[in-house]
Amino acid sequence: MVNRSRFEGGSHDSEHRSIETETDPYKILGVSRNTSLKELRQAYLQLIKQYHPDINSHSSAEEISKKINDAYDTLTSNINTSEGGLDDDENDEIFQSAQETQDFYTAKDEILEAASKNDLESIKKIIENFNIKYSQNINYKKGVTLGAEFYIPFSHENEKYKVRVWIHGHLMRIEDVQRLINGRKQQNQKREQEINELNPDLLISQVQSYRELYSALHKIIRVVGPIHDRDQSYTSGQMVKLIWMVRSNPEELDTIPEIFGIRNKVQELINTGAEK
Repeated sequence: MVNRSRFEGGSHDSEHRSIETETDPYKILGVSRNTSLKELRQAYLQLIKQYHPDINSHSSAEEISKKINDAYDTLTSNINTSEGGLDDDENDEIFQSAQETQDFYTAKDEILEAASKNDLESIKKIIENFNIKYSQNINYKKGVTLGAEFYIPFSHENEKYKVRVWIHGHLMRIEDVQRLINGRKQQNQKREQEINELNPDLLISQVQSYRELYSALHKIIRVVGPIHDRDQSYTSGQMVKLIWMVRSNPEELDTIPEIFGIRNKVQELINTGAEK
C-alpha cells in the first residue's frame, strides 16, 4: 500500500528532511512492507518526478533523487516475486517515463539556446520533433504524464515578451506568439488613445497650485504608467516626494523630469510662490 500522506498536503520541508535522514527503503518510498510491485512502481514514479532536480529547487533534491532510485532498486530486487514481477509493458513504462523526463529537459535547454538568438522557427521545430517522438509513446495510452512549464524571452519590433512553453501528457506546447504580439499592439493602441484623450501637456499647463499638480500627475501616471526620465522611473508618490524636495531646494530643479512640461510647471509654481 502507498502512503499517500507523503504526496498530499503536509510540509515540503519536513518531507525533504524525512527522506534525507531515512535509511529504510520502504519508508523512503512511503510504501508498506507488503506492498505489491505495481504499488511500488506507482510510488517510485510519483516521487522521482516530485524530486527531480530540474523540477524541485530544494538544495537536496539531487541527493534525495539518488536515495529514491537506490531504494527502488533495493526493493525491486528483494521484494517477493511470487506475483511474477512486472510485465514488459510495466517495465517499459518506467523506463519511458524516466527517458521522457530527460528528453524534456534536453529539449528545454535547446529551446532556451534558440530563444537567446530570438529564433522562433527553431523553437517550433524542437517542439515539433519532441511531439513526434512521443505521440506514439506507450505511456500516452496508459495515461502516465509529465507536467512542467517554463518561459522564454522573445523580442519583436522593440517589444519584449515572455512566452510560455509547457508540457502536459506527451504534448509540448508554446504560447501563441502572434496572439501575444496582437494583444500587445491592442494594449499600446488603447494606451495611446487614452493618452491623447487625456492630453497630459495640456493638463499640466492648466495647473495653478501644487495640489492641482499632484492631482494631475496622479491622473497621468494612472493612464501612462510610471514616468521615465534619464534611466529613472517615478510613480505618482515618488513624483510628489521629488517635487516636495525641489520646493525646499530650488537648485535641484533639474532633477524634475521635463516630460509633459512638468519641470517648467514646477519652476513656474516656485517663481509665483504658489500655495500647496
